[in-house]
Amino acid sequence: MSPEVAAALWTGGITVFGSALTLILTNNHNKKTLKEQHRHQKELAIIQHSMDKRTAMVLEFSKTLEETVGILNYFYTEKADFERVELLKPEYHTHTIPQSSDHIIQERITTENMNNMLNYALQQIGPVEDKLINLDTSFNLLSIYLEEDEKKIFSFAILEIRTLSHLIINGLRHRKEEKDPMSDYLLWFVHIDEPLVIRLKMLNSQIDRVRFITKKYVYVYKLEK
Repeated sequence: MSPEVAAALWTGGITVFGSALTLILTNNHNKKTLKEQHRHQKELAIIQHSMDKRTAMVLEFSKTLEETVGILNYFYTEKADFERVELLKPEYHTHTIPQSSDHIIQERITTENMNNMLNYALQQIGPVEDKLINLDTSFNLLSIYLEEDEKKIFSFAILEIRTLSHLIINGLRHRKEEKDPMSDYLLWFVHIDEPLVIRLKMLNSQIDRVRFITKKYVYVYKLEK
């Protein structure tokens, strides 16, 4: 074999080997790149699932919260109050408008009218008890996504909802058990005013803080998407 042929074969062999080596390295690099892309996509999918789940829980909690607070707020409305007054059928010392519970001649309230008012008032506020159970469950699921200071705000708001709800419900039930139209506490629930109104204002202020936090989570979710 001439030196020229040998050199040509050697050069060709090196070229083939180099091409094969390049192909192997390229293939390994592509496999590594695909593996990294797959891992990254999997991580993104996990993050997206977590965000979706968090947002769903925030929205579910917000819905339950608004339904619960809505029942309390309705109890304080003029419409709900008017319905209770109509059933109590009170007589007044004065014809001054607007009337207040201070003007009611309590001696003329009948036991029948008292019971009608109390029963209807319990129908107005009663659904809040089931909502409180749902609210607790929703909060427990959501709390794993909240910061510690946020948990405290949510917990305090729920405690205030429960406290005010029980104050009203237990008050109505006790008035029924007493069967006494002369009870001072009976007039808490018509021409509704202090101290219940003050408690409601305090509660709604706390609820606004909770709303701010829930909106932040939904807004951040939209930005991250």
